[in-house]
Amino acid sequence: ASPEGARAVWVLDVISHDPLGLFEVLADARTGQVLRKRSTMRDVDGTVYSTNPTVGKLITGTLQGLTSTKATLDGEHASVSSCSYTSGKVECKQYALADTKGNFIYTPSEGKFDDAFSEVNAYYHVDTFHRYLNKSFGFKRQGKTGIEVMVNLHSVQNGQKKGMANAFFGDLNGDSTGDLVFGQGSLDFAYDGDVIYHEFTHSAVEETSNLTVAMDSLGFNATPAAINEGFADIFSSFHAGDPVVGDYMKSTGIRNISGNAVCPDFLNGESHNDGMLWGRAIWTIRGALQDTTVFDAAVYTVMAGLSKNAGFDDAAKLLSATLKAKDATLAAAADAELKKRGVDTCTRILPLKPAQVRTFYAYGLSIAPSLKAIPGPFQYKIDVPAKATSMTIYVQKVYGYGGGMGAYIRVGKTVGYDYYGPQYDHVKDSQSAAITLSTADTTGKLKLMPGTSYYVLPLSTSNYT
Repeated sequence: ASPEGARAVWVLDVISHDPLGLFEVLADARTGQVLRKRSTMRDVDGTVYSTNPTVGKLITGTLQGLTSTKATLDGEHASVSSCSYTSGKVECKQYALADTKGNFIYTPSEGKFDDAFSEVNAYYHVDTFHRYLNKSFGFKRQGKTGIEVMVNLHSVQNGQKKGMANAFFGDLNGDSTGDLVFGQGSLDFAYDGDVIYHEFTHSAVEETSNLTVAMDSLGFNATPAAINEGFADIFSSFHAGDPVVGDYMKSTGIRNISGNAVCPDFLNGESHNDGMLWGRAIWTIRGALQDTTVFDAAVYTVMAGLSKNAGFDDAAKLLSATLKAKDATLAAAADAELKKRGVDTCTRILPLKPAQVRTFYAYGLSIAPSLKAIPGPFQYKIDVPAKATSMTIYVQKVYGYGGGMGAYIRVGKTVGYDYYGPQYDHVKDSQSAAITLSTADTTGKLKLMPGTSYYVLPLSTSNYT
């Protein structure tokens, strides 16, 4: 028999997703009436860099939303551990453990693969950046609210540990969910808040517009990856308050989105480089504003609202429409800057004039082993003068592994590239450096048609980029 006045109760651990919360709930076992609800999320102290070791300093930061009952760095927005990656296998361990007061007070131990400070710093910057995107723009992760964060990443080869000098967002552990991964090389990528914000923005892009490269009628559409990189630099810089991304990883920064970049001459097909076309335009427009609230929100709306295979011109059009609905004066200023830089009309068809050389980044067969060649990211338009008698087109490999560079050439319209096969008029094989077309050709195979436009789609037969 129960003591007089006592009642049977259930003690429940309850997760609330909207609003997000973790609670201990005391409920009457018979009626289900909630008798008490207590949040079990914890905010504790941790030693972190305010931004990074170059432009910031060591501070005591608040680690918010911890949910673990084991004094580890597991919370509502992130779970952090140190990992090794060998032969496709990921092994992780958490070295950062709370002290008796529940805090995570560690000193930097860069170069060590069990660096607990790296875990604490990553948790702090992932969590605060997530909260920034949520509070400023309403960002919410679909499904699981937290993200796996892997720091101190290294490989083990013949018993020897080897660091990885890189950082990325991707599914490293094969669970079909993207992870934030920060390598431990000569410098620790998890020490740089800029890099953490950049990689986190890639995860936000996947949750929203999911900008994705694809084969299409013009060839290999790498532009969505460039816009993705542009947004990653942009929101990292918005949050950090300066245009230099990765001050700690490189003395001049990994990239700087302050400066000039004009389409088409700035483009080379490498996503990080081409992304600065978008990033520098956005940063310049923003730099003229006293209050950036409306503009920042519009930029986020573009990031979330683009189609997954969008181009620079699509991004410019959506930004213009979004701003016009909020502030016509701001929209006009943004339009003028985008037009000045050629972003509003920037496509993957690049003009090529006589004697002009354009260098581009081509993907190798490793991305699609079933293909015999990988089409380039751009088609080049050549307007042949009416009095021309011959034209030589050079398409050469500057750097790469194996193979060479060929090209499809078409008269009067772009080279067609689709499921049924390419549509073209001439082929430059990958073994020769050039192809010459002439009005004197009598076979018709290399006949030049003066006064018309020719389109050239390069083809890579190299194994790797």
